[in-house]
Amino acid sequence: MPKVYSQSEKDDIKGRLKEATRQSLSMNGIKKTTVDSLVKEVNIPKGTFYLLYKSKEILVFEVLLEFHEIFEKDMKIALSQLDFQHMDVHQLTDFILDFFLKAKDNPLFQALTSGELELLTMKLPPDIVNEHFQHDQQMLEQILMYIPHQEDIDIKALSGAFRDLFMFMFSDCCQDEQSLKMLIQGLVLQFLKQ
Repeated sequence: MPKVYSQSEKDDIKGRLKEATRQSLSMNGIKKTTVDSLVKEVNIPKGTFYLLYKSKEILVFEVLLEFHEIFEKDMKIALSQLDFQHMDVHQLTDFILDFFLKAKDNPLFQALTSGELELLTMKLPPDIVNEHFQHDQQMLEQILMYIPHQEDIDIKALSGAFRDLFMFMFSDCCQDEQSLKMLIQGLVLQFLKQ
């Protein structure tokens, strides 16, 4: 008969699994982070893992979302402290680039190859991916609303472009910080009210 866990025991095990996943992702990436290695690290039966998570991908996605939420919060705080009356295109470009590079420099994301993120989203249930994209869209729209912008700008299209650019940053195609800066500046030029 399988063990019955209290909610606090489940929460504790989930917390330990997330920490083990963060460490494994930072060192090994998604493909080499396995359920077997995680349950061994946390010292739980494999059945307990599947009691808490339907798949490794769902756990990995939760860990990445936690980082994403911290990133969002930090960006909103930083944006709320900016003086947009005296900010030009170059300053805003540098501000956004700095946040992109902080995310890219995070050990959690450094280990991810361009194909791993796509593979992860392909293995997740579509409703989880769609819910995240909707949340992501709303978050980007909220962030962009902090910035004085042109009246006729399509915020949804621009937030989609920033999201795509963020994902591009993790691809093998994006190796040069200067080219990333130019792409960000191109979006800022279309957006910023001058």
